Amino acid sequence: MMGSPHPQGRRCMEPGSNVIGQCQSCGMRFEIAAKYAGRHVRCPHCGGIIPVPNGDAAAHAELAPMLRSSFVTLGDVQPSNDASASAGAATTTPARPSWACRIARLAKFGIAAALGALLAALAVSGAKWVRRPDTATAAFQPGALAPSLGQEPTVPAAQSKAPLPTVSAEANEGSSQAPRAAPEFLTPAQARARLAAWTQDLDAARHQAAAEGKSLAIIFLGSDRFSTRWLQEVLAQRDFTETIAPRYVPVLIDFPREREARARVRDPERNQAVRRHYRVRRLPRMVLADAQGLPFAMLESAEGGVATFATRLAQAEAHRAERDRLLSEIASAEGAAKLPAIEKALGLLGELDLVPHYKEVLPQWLELARRHDPANEQGVYEAVFHAVWMVALLDMQFDRPNRQEIDRRVAELDDFLKAHRFKNPDRAASLHYYAAGALSVAGEWDAALRRAEAGLACRPRNPILREQLALAVASIRGVGVGSGFLVAPGGFVLTNHHVVQGAKGLKVRPSGQSEVWPAELVAADPVLDVALLKVAMPANHSRAPIPLAVKPARRGARVLAVGFPPASSWGDAALKLTQGIISATPDENPERMLVLDCRINPGNSGGPLCDAHGNVVGMVTAKSYGGLGVESYGMALPAELLREFLAKYLPAGHELPPPRPGHQTQEWEDIAPQVSPAVMMILRGQQ
Repeated sequence: MMGSPHPQGRRCMEPGSNVIGQCQSCGMRFEIAAKYAGRHVRCPHCGGIIPVPNGDAAAHAELAPMLRSSFVTLGDVQPSNDASASAGAATTTPARPSWACRIARLAKFGIAAALGALLAALAVSGAKWVRRPDTATAAFQPGALAPSLGQEPTVPAAQSKAPLPTVSAEANEGSSQAPRAAPEFLTPAQARARLAAWTQDLDAARHQAAAEGKSLAIIFLGSDRFSTRWLQEVLAQRDFTETIAPRYVPVLIDFPREREARARVRDPERNQAVRRHYRVRRLPRMVLADAQGLPFAMLESAEGGVATFATRLAQAEAHRAERDRLLSEIASAEGAAKLPAIEKALGLLGELDLVPHYKEVLPQWLELARRHDPANEQGVYEAVFHAVWMVALLDMQFDRPNRQEIDRRVAELDDFLKAHRFKNPDRAASLHYYAAGALSVAGEWDAALRRAEAGLACRPRNPILREQLALAVASIRGVGVGSGFLVAPGGFVLTNHHVVQGAKGLKVRPSGQSEVWPAELVAADPVLDVALLKVAMPANHSRAPIPLAVKPARRGARVLAVGFPPASSWGDAALKLTQGIISATPDENPERMLVLDCRINPGNSGGPLCDAHGNVVGMVTAKSYGGLGVESYGMALPAELLREFLAKYLPAGHELPPPRPGHQTQEWEDIAPQVSPAVMMILRGQQ
């Protein structure tokens, strides 16, 4: 047990003793020299703030051995001579995972948002994809893993048990970079107050930027944890102001929830208009734009403080220089000499997820390509047509689809495909794919099926695109679309909303049998992405619901994902189980979900994620794609959110089963027979 603080609040520590502090940003623990107790120090790992506690030296000494594998030493403390510390001294500090691999919450935003997320990926070769792992809406609701400023997204790795190295303050003093002051500790209110001098008027900022020869830094903030942390640790820091002031005019587009902060927002409607103009769906976000307001980078919050931001800013400015060079080359070249620069500019804008923001110039490029590459011999005509057609698709209102507009866009595609042979089969296949998505929204299922089949006939090289097209065909034909599990007596099955969204009829196929049972939708929450079904189960069935865990899952916990991956979607009723660990908890990632290192495949959506006691700690909901050579990871909604949903929508008189005792863990071969009978394949369409 940790000892109590000294009654008088003074530090009972011998000279040279240490205390344990935890970084508020990255969560890593550090052994810190006692002379810093009661102060704040800077995290050498991510640049965040570590409040150094006052406390009993004996208590920290007792705690230290338990944390030896997960903390490093700061200041002038020497590493201990035990074997674990010696082993750690030879290693290097692992970098935390980049969250450039963001998951598109497709059910929340609908198909229009899904198409928007993937535009950049389709504009260039070697696109990055992410989608929910089901076999229905995955076909028409993909998202994209747009690289953050050209850097490859990384996958959260399992937490290693190997000890970390000792980091000393003296080691940082030898760095070639100019030392930065330790970040100030600011409350959210103090941090927001420092931004009060920033303009909230984008038009005024554009005039100022033009007059001063500067660019724009348009910051979109909310009151979520990530906006607040970015505000405190980066935006409100004096180092940040010194970094951007010489070259940028900052613009604050704020969406706070606090009453005092809301009162400082001068024009909420104008803020919403700016947010729509720059297509900002998730906060926080920084848009870097030239004085005309044309963006050259979209930055999300990232760990590492001002130093990391400065590095990303330099990368963004390098991309801006390349953009300006290509646009200048297009303007100065004559005739067909413009085409190579146009193709390169499209590739750069696609990589940066900026193509929709340049739609005013796209028709000009399309006309140049039509004039100088009429037969598409160079492939430039198809590249520009692809971008123009996709941006037009994005601008359509899919929430209330205009049937005539959809038909007109599809007819444009047909005309182009009849007159030109594509050089890049992936571009042709992706156009068919999104045409199928648009037609499905309009309810033209037969036409959508023909489009998806035509996309497969193009023989796309991208394996993910091939898989998505195959899943589109399967979902339209009404084959298995995902997984679900019994959560309460009476036939109540929990699954993802996106698995059943838009279904005209629902049935389930229990694991281990070919018989199907009818089901009906009881309740759904599209934002949370959860749905509750009522299954008409035979009276003599013996399938028991799986209990939901009460305690939140912890990082590093062993988990088992249960569901029906791709092979099962074609009629095989065999259940598949994959094991792994929880790499990150909801409070450690922007998606607010559990991050999993176990294999997640299409068809797993809606399936249970079980712990070593046989309780459901989450529901498998999403999967990332990091491109070739980059492993994907799974995402699951935590059990606490599932409990909140069921508290609202589970009919009265039906109680959740109590969780299984957690005093003893079991092997997976013992867990599998307990949970498998409750897991079901969700079917839709004509099945």
